[in-house]
Amino acid sequence: MDSWQPLVSVILPCYNVEKYIAKAVQSILEQTYENLEVVFVDDASLDGTRNILDTFTDKRIVRYYFEENRRKIGAVNEVIPLCKGELICFQDGDDWSEVDRIEKQVSAFKANPNLGICFTGFEIFDEEGVLKHKPQVMPATDLEIKNAFLNFGKSGSDIKGYITCATMMVRKPLLEKTKGYHSYFFGKPGEDIFLVYQIVKQHESVAITKALYKIVRSTGSFTDDQAKGINIKSVYIWNVISKLIAHDQAGVNLLDPENRELLLEQELISCEEALRATLEDVNNYKMSTSYKVGKIIVKQFSFLKKLK
Repeated sequence: MDSWQPLVSVILPCYNVEKYIAKAVQSILEQTYENLEVVFVDDASLDGTRNILDTFTDKRIVRYYFEENRRKIGAVNEVIPLCKGELICFQDGDDWSEVDRIEKQVSAFKANPNLGICFTGFEIFDEEGVLKHKPQVMPATDLEIKNAFLNFGKSGSDIKGYITCATMMVRKPLLEKTKGYHSYFFGKPGEDIFLVYQIVKQHESVAITKALYKIVRSTGSFTDDQAKGINIKSVYIWNVISKLIAHDQAGVNLLDPENRELLLEQELISCEEALRATLEDVNNYKMSTSYKVGKIIVKQFSFLKKLK
């Protein structure tokens, strides 16, 4: 097994990331593991992203340029069956990887022939390169990861902030079995959680806790909008995903067209839960010392304004 050197397809989806794409690509081309297929997927970028991609001439590169934007899901789904690698991993166009990321993930598959998917640790940076987030305790074993995904949304088992699906390396047949991203998630955040859940629930998983993957949360990006709640769908989608997973474990596929009415009902419940949680947060803030002190200060300034 030590002599096994599988071809790894690295799918690199891009959309308007001209500021970051060169570093993202370079971080893959410079990997210590060299048996790679580097798959450029430009999703109809409107800036100079494609021009920068064209400057790279490494013979391992394969290019798929789309003329109509498919919001990542459609573009990646189309490319997955075309990948030649036994293993598939991802590198977002505004992120980058440590030089030994892929080598360490392949080593995990070498060590366990039954392994289906492997994650790594990650860090989040702002546009200026300042570290903004580092996971505290990351689920690493198969049991811990299964518990995190199978109980997604329940108290004490939320994966957000501890696992990011962008770090995954997965056996191609398992990824194909899921048929890629479900169309339900078009334009919604969290699209990879349900996909990965389908793999994790049936196959062994592991995480390398070292932060081998670096996320850039750029202002105005999709991930930035969902983190700030600007994307309205991000307000309730996490509750919906937890319900998709819970129903799946009960033998009900909410994404089956036959269950459309049930899905709409669960979406409404999720919206109500999100609204209730937001109101509770507001009420808790109004009871906080900082809010009360701030209110007193503002009141004093209002009094001075009346004296003018």
